[in-house]
Amino acid sequence: MSIRDYFNNVLAGGSLTQQWTVDSYVKIEANRVKYIREHQAELHVAQYDGLLDYLHNRAERENLTVGSYHVLPSSFIGSPRAMKQAYQDAMAICGKFGKQGNHGQYSQPSFGTRSAWCSRKSFPPKED
Repeated sequence: MSIRDYFNNVLAGGSLTQQWTVDSYVKIEANRVKYIREHQAELHVAQYDGLLDYLHNRAERENLTVGSYHVLPSSFIGSPRAMKQAYQDAMAICGKFGKQGNHGQYSQPSFGTRSAWCSRKSFPPKED
């Protein structure tokens, strides 16, 4: 163990540092949601009128009331739209380059090229 001549407040905080980190994250996310809620017009939510009509019609059929609604942009991390986009991007990459086996395999010097690996694994990459 080495002796250091400085004091680190972050490391000395222990579990309080973790609590502070979580609280800070929650505040940031709350501010992001608040911004989206207050700037719906700037996010062009009016383009989703068809979706709003569908919700009102379905609520009417099922005798429910529709509360306030806020459309999250696809760039909002953690939203279903963002996760679907990330999944589709990953599938497009797999379709183009083939399935990757173990992560980090591409950095080994004896590996060779990606195409050589794909042909050894019997799923050739798509050629453009």
